[in-house]
Amino acid sequence: MNNFPTNFNHFITQSGIGQGEALNYQFHPGFPSTSDVNYGFPPTEVKQTTCTEPWIDAWLINIGKNNRTLQVPLNKINATISSARRSLRVCLDILNKLTTISQDLQTNVQKLSSAEWKKKTIKIGHLKENFAKVINNLSNPESIAALQKSIHQRKKKRMNEKKKKILRQTHLKKEIEERRNIDKQIDRWLEVKKEEDNKVKTEETMNKDIDCVLAEVNRMKSDAKKNLSLIRALIKLRHVRETMYAQRGEKTSLEDKHAFATTSEKMLKIWENALKQYNTEEHMLKTMLEKTASENLKHKELLKEKETLFSWEKVIFGEKMSFSSENASLLALTAAERDMETFVAIRKSWDTFLVPPPLGSSLPIGWVLPPNECSKDWGKFLIH
Repeated sequence: MNNFPTNFNHFITQSGIGQGEALNYQFHPGFPSTSDVNYGFPPTEVKQTTCTEPWIDAWLINIGKNNRTLQVPLNKINATISSARRSLRVCLDILNKLTTISQDLQTNVQKLSSAEWKKKTIKIGHLKENFAKVINNLSNPESIAALQKSIHQRKKKRMNEKKKKILRQTHLKKEIEERRNIDKQIDRWLEVKKEEDNKVKTEETMNKDIDCVLAEVNRMKSDAKKNLSLIRALIKLRHVRETMYAQRGEKTSLEDKHAFATTSEKMLKIWENALKQYNTEEHMLKTMLEKTASENLKHKELLKEKETLFSWEKVIFGEKMSFSSENASLLALTAAERDMETFVAIRKSWDTFLVPPPLGSSLPIGWVLPPNECSKDWGKFLIH
């Protein structure tokens, strides 16, 4: 009965069959005998031959293909880093338990009974056995080689991931820097375009103002030019008529010719002088208007700078307090910060309380000190 498995013994006991009766049990003729059965292990494959197999083997030998052995694949040892970590943790846990039990045995060596001592020694034996199993698995050369290979692959993988991460970071930094440069260029371009638009607008407004102011001068200039062109046309017409009369053989009066020449010259000089005067007046007005426009532009820029400064002060220091009748005491205390006369009056009132050195002290911190080469009256305060 020792060769039978425990499950079979349990079945015999539960069914009420005696051990003698179980031994006298007759199996089927085709079933193998109890001596051939290897209980607790998988059954071995029984090779059954047929009448045709020798002929097939001979034919395979003749054609040169007699290798009928099957290659059983070797089981690869899958020693991963996680399994090695778990095994090491199990070893550490076992060592901690052994340390705890040994300390307990050392401290309670006189108190423990023989049964308890034996129980603990048995437990130590089981722990040592488990520790030896884990250590044997870890110290296996194939396991160590597989573990080293997996560690090498893991290092290689992490190095590749680190390189990829560095490349991504550098690429991201380059993109961010390029975006910043593009944003700066766009801001500069917008500022330049804004300045150009402002210049064009100011020139347009200045030209409109100049046209409005110089409308009368331009009208007088156009009148002078018209009169000058009319006088020159009359002079040409006079010359043409004189040539026509000379071709006909008719004589003209020299007095009329001289009178026309002197009159036309006088009128030309008058209108030319008037045109010069109008041009000078126009130039002066344009200069004045341009100066006014530049002053207005500077004033606008100053106002813009003040607004920017005020906005920054508001962001940094907050809104300024408006003094009203409710906080009159604060208004009175801070009056010297806004008015120079009030500051001088307060300083004068303080100076009236100055006393000689034996009775007083030195000047307060923050006051304006007198020069080194000063009078005796001030020098005694500098000593203290």
